[in-house]
Amino acid sequence: MRVVTSHIVPITLICLFCFAVRAEPIETLTWQDCVNEATQNNPDLVASQQDIQIKKEDKHLAQAGLLPQISATGQKNWSEGEGMVGGFAGTGGTGRSPNGYSFGITAGQLLFDGFKTVYDVQAAVKDVTAATWGDVVVSANVRLQLRSAFVELLKEQELVTLSKSIASRRRQNYQLIELRYQAGREHKGSLLTAQANLLQAEVSVTQAQRDLLLAQQLLLKTLGRIEKTPIRVKETMVSVMRNRMRPNFEQLADQNPFLKQVTAQKEMNQYVLNSAKSDLLPDISLNTSVSQTSSDWPPDQIQWSAGLNLTMPIFEGGKQIHQIQKNRAQYRQSLAKEQSVHNSLVYTLQESWTKWQDAIDSYSVQQKYLAAAVERSKIASAQYATGLVSFNEWTIIEDNLVNAQKAHLMAKTDVLSAEAAWRQAQGESLHVAEKQ
Repeated sequence: MRVVTSHIVPITLICLFCFAVRAEPIETLTWQDCVNEATQNNPDLVASQQDIQIKKEDKHLAQAGLLPQISATGQKNWSEGEGMVGGFAGTGGTGRSPNGYSFGITAGQLLFDGFKTVYDVQAAVKDVTAATWGDVVVSANVRLQLRSAFVELLKEQELVTLSKSIASRRRQNYQLIELRYQAGREHKGSLLTAQANLLQAEVSVTQAQRDLLLAQQLLLKTLGRIEKTPIRVKETMVSVMRNRMRPNFEQLADQNPFLKQVTAQKEMNQYVLNSAKSDLLPDISLNTSVSQTSSDWPPDQIQWSAGLNLTMPIFEGGKQIHQIQKNRAQYRQSLAKEQSVHNSLVYTLQESWTKWQDAIDSYSVQQKYLAAAVERSKIASAQYATGLVSFNEWTIIEDNLVNAQKAHLMAKTDVLSAEAAWRQAQGESLHVAEKQ
């Protein structure tokens, strides 16, 4: 027996050591850590920033139409011949020698196109503005997603701790009732009820641990991480309310980045409409070219030309008219959308602010309920131990304590979630510093 024991202890130590080595360290993140990481890695933010770059390049393309267009040409001619490959004399056959060389420069400058190109540039500028505000909107949405995932993980961490505490309390209660049952001071129904309560508490611990893993994955996804490593978050689960005065929702709506994005799109559509109207006007451009040609190299015969080109649309099957009507409808649509977005924002701001205030009030109420439930539980436990209250009365009070603890945690979570929704309704992005 001694020999077996001497081998069991080292093997047990080795197993414990291997488990400790294999256990992955859990990374602890603060809210600011999450903000910094999501700003760099979140795929929605990366895509939005690239959209701004695309719009900027479109603006540069539109501006290029206002600048001179210059090109160079060069030519080497053969009249005929065999063994020619791609316009060059081959090494065999009876091909003739080249009989001409030329090179030159051609330049063109737009003089007037009914200001179409100018309107196109202005429309592109407004498109960049809209994309920039759109990036703020995306950032605000990502902030809400990130904050919601952060708060969810924060809640699940605390719920695991609370569930274990409840399970420990249920276990102690069961042991007390089991002793009273064995002593004949409690009936079997009370014992079975205590067993069921204990089982429910243990199941709640298991469920909370599973939900914790799921909350970790949600936060990792929102952060934009590829490698899924264990994490936990750290923050006080109480939101301090400093000023509960009713804000000016109309003013907040006017400052909202989503409305600014829609307004920029409306202004862009106005320039697009003006550009379409310009298609009915003539285009005037200046073209010039200089070249040198000769049968010998280098060519020494200089030729040049210059002229004005005038293009005037006469009839294209009504294409321009229908294009103008389409662009006018798009502009009117953007006007209506701007008004609709403004009205929706006013309501959304008021709704989210109201829910935040309600959540704060509910949290204050749950704090009182929890304090009362804790005190009642202390008194009832002492009374039950001395036989002053029955099992039925005592277990109801114990159940109320468990419910109050869970409701208090949910109320704290609701405050943080409602605050995040309120910030998102205002268009607060990840780049805005947290208000302390």
